[in-house]
Amino acid sequence: MKVNKIDYETGCQWLLPVSEAENELLRFEGATRAGNWRPLRMKHIERLDSKGPRLTKRCDFPCAGSSGKLALNGLARDKIGALLERCGELLPIVAEGDEPYWVLNVTRLVDALDEAKTEFLRASKTGRVLSIKRHVFEPDALVGEQLFKLPQTPQGLIYATDAFVEAIKASGLTGLDFRPIWELKSN
Repeated sequence: MKVNKIDYETGCQWLLPVSEAENELLRFEGATRAGNWRPLRMKHIERLDSKGPRLTKRCDFPCAGSSGKLALNGLARDKIGALLERCGELLPIVAEGDEPYWVLNVTRLVDALDEAKTEFLRASKTGRVLSIKRHVFEPDALVGEQLFKLPQTPQGLIYATDAFVEAIKASGLTGLDFRPIWELKSN
């Protein structure tokens, strides 16, 4: 059993909010937002490097700016939308002059960390978890899970188990990459 951090394939398109105010609306904390959601306006961005713009390829999961957000196109919604909706809610976003897209607000918070063995970076005054330096999970808490966030960092990473990774591979959808951050060691 592995837990993976979701990343994006190199060279895939970026889809970002047209304004900073709309970017703030994409700060998901594990709570439902469907009741007061309005489709955000997004734009395709060519990635820049020191040599200027690079061409990006279209993909089913464009990079939405950070690891805590997962944007997807209609094909991805058709193929795995039901799986995603078991872990959160698909909220519509509008890309300028383009096909419809959605962003996944992960509302599935799983208290799966072995806190005694996990290494946290905490705020010195409040003790609030800022990030996790080394993850150690409780295997029993992950049984049946595919995609989730942690209650200790609800604005943070989206985590994927092997079951979700295999579903993406089987679907043929493009744009996602997975980095293992924890693996259950056999005794």
